[in-house]
Amino acid sequence: MGKDYRSLDGIWEAHFSPHELEPGMTHPGHEWDFSERLEVPGYWQEQGYSFQGTVVYRKSFSWRADKPHYMLHLGAVDYVAEVWLNDVYLGPVESEYCSLNVDVSHLLKEGENRLVVFVTSVLPVHPERKTQVKGANLHWDCVPCKQGPVNDPLVPSSFSEKYPVPVLATGGIVGHVGLVGYDTLVCTQKSILTYLSQDLTRGTLCVRLGIYHKGRPGSYPVQVRLEPDEFEGNGYSFTRSVDLLPGLNNVQLCFEVAEPMLWWARDMGKQHLYKVKLTVHSPEGGVEEVWCQRTGFRRVARDDGWGLYINNRRFFARGFDYMSSVFHRTRKELALTEDLELMLQANANMVRVFGHVTRDEFYSLCDRKGLLVFQDLPFQWGYSNTPDFIAKAQAVASQIVLDYSHHPSIFLWCTHSEPRYVDFNKLSQVVSRTVKELDTTRPVIRNSVLALRGEEPQSVLDFQRFTRLTEEETANLSVCWTGWYWGKVEDVTNCNPCFVTEFGVQSLPNHEDLTPEVVGVEGLKQIGFQPDVFLKATGVMPDSLDELCRVSQEYQARSYEYHIEELRLKKYANCNGLLAFHLVSTYPSADWSVVDHLRHPKMAYDVIRQKFQPVLPVASLKRVGKDEVAISVHVINDLHRELVCDSLTLNLIDGSGCELERGRLENLLVGADSVAEVGTLAFSPVAASQAVEIRLRLYSRAEGAFENTQRWRVVERLQKALRRDGG
Repeated sequence: MGKDYRSLDGIWEAHFSPHELEPGMTHPGHEWDFSERLEVPGYWQEQGYSFQGTVVYRKSFSWRADKPHYMLHLGAVDYVAEVWLNDVYLGPVESEYCSLNVDVSHLLKEGENRLVVFVTSVLPVHPERKTQVKGANLHWDCVPCKQGPVNDPLVPSSFSEKYPVPVLATGGIVGHVGLVGYDTLVCTQKSILTYLSQDLTRGTLCVRLGIYHKGRPGSYPVQVRLEPDEFEGNGYSFTRSVDLLPGLNNVQLCFEVAEPMLWWARDMGKQHLYKVKLTVHSPEGGVEEVWCQRTGFRRVARDDGWGLYINNRRFFARGFDYMSSVFHRTRKELALTEDLELMLQANANMVRVFGHVTRDEFYSLCDRKGLLVFQDLPFQWGYSNTPDFIAKAQAVASQIVLDYSHHPSIFLWCTHSEPRYVDFNKLSQVVSRTVKELDTTRPVIRNSVLALRGEEPQSVLDFQRFTRLTEEETANLSVCWTGWYWGKVEDVTNCNPCFVTEFGVQSLPNHEDLTPEVVGVEGLKQIGFQPDVFLKATGVMPDSLDELCRVSQEYQARSYEYHIEELRLKKYANCNGLLAFHLVSTYPSADWSVVDHLRHPKMAYDVIRQKFQPVLPVASLKRVGKDEVAISVHVINDLHRELVCDSLTLNLIDGSGCELERGRLENLLVGADSVAEVGTLAFSPVAASQAVEIRLRLYSRAEGAFENTQRWRVVERLQKALRRDGG
């Protein structure tokens, strides 16, 4: 009894057709030249084929039936496919987020069989009117693009010479392909959602199943077991009978769970995960379907002021925007683990999966490590606003929520990254409503650039009002481009958003990590660098690449010191979190990443790692007098426990690394999850004038030491004040 699985992954024959196929050519009877070979799953570009158009895949396989029925499963394609088995058309499948499941019992033959899949992936003709649900993986300034205007009247920035125009449409069969053998039924859709009561004592486990049934109508027992995964605790067992008719049956089962162990974000508690084991029995007592998944119980919320809560406890978000690669669907778990470790080592507690949905393995890693996920759906910038496309977008969004809702690490859904005017009123509105109907347990926001107090407006039908809302009324913005597109880095002191989804500046990777074909500034523009913005922001443009690498990386590090210290000091005094843009380059590029595509950290990575510590001592200039310089010291405590600190020392350091003067505070008490001014230290103007660095060390016998080196924010203000005072 039960099911078996026959994989059809591996090497497939392939034919590349750069021209649009005529109707008579889109069937397997056409004489194709199958001289190429492609790995499945895989992108064809990743395998050395720089190509857009249609690839015809063919897989021949011998077959002998071991089960009475078989379902063909095609996991995912990039971007649209048509499928034939033994010259019979099975239908289309579109997007990396949808699969094809078709019963093929009547089509399989003993002996030789042939599966043919036509996969088409092309660049959009109108980038701001896209009809492909690929999100940032297709259209973003951190994936391969050229810089130039697209002249869309709904998007003022599209007229800019540096507007990113897509140049890479990834393509291929990127999900697993196989045949599922079964006796009378098979689950084609499996989804889990957990609820937790306000008082955190009662959980609800909801299981949604799509069951394809070939047997007689009848009542089938379903057993669900909830078992602790690597922790000591109670298990739960439930049995329910479901009535099944021939064909596809949609079933939802909900079970009450008393006193579940809770899942917490890192630094807040343990990550208790449960294994959900589901078994469907036949009326005769045999096992028809067995399935296992992991989930957790936690309660997440966002209040009207963008306060973030997990299990009724408020927290401050620190993290990164992230896409692993332009070929993200085939990234191995080891590579994803390495990226996750980069985030954890940098003291992040949240990651924004930017403009796409990555592999399920990444979210499982986040579940285990307690890293919260700000999850974007795959909508980035502008789209077609036709009814057909909006219906397609709804279907893709629904599938994503069903497939990923079991992960406790996913904190919220963001339905659209920077929607345009028309998108905000139509596509984003409908998709966000669809997501809210499927998942009532998580916050849902529909615009990544707004962090409004209260609810987002349902519609903004006046274009000028929309422009003001997203560009001019900066108190509403959740992107903070101070020091890059806006003003100077030090102007961040005037910013106080509710939440920051993106902030940062560009830098080059280390010179040795640049590809050989990159020559001069023009070459850098082809891999994403914006030299005009850099020159305006910094006032310099070094002649050599080595010097430009050094200067740009130092500027990026300086920017992060200013932004993180200033915004963390405003914790809960409006600001509730900040996500650095962005962690790693998705290809050999020169963009905003703090780790290049080879996973070599830039200078800014270490600055972020230090500034993101859950406990951070921060010095700020208080006043400059003729006889003394006063420096105030704050301690930012993101831990949910009170800190008893033995001492805090502050050293002024000169250009040779020697100590100029030292100040000390003793016996400090810092409240849980707070920002506290713990004292003021006085220094001589002579020593202060020679300082190029300030080093702080907070020591607690219970918690250990927390250190912070400040090279720019307070030092520059100090030197400027001394020059002014001396003048």
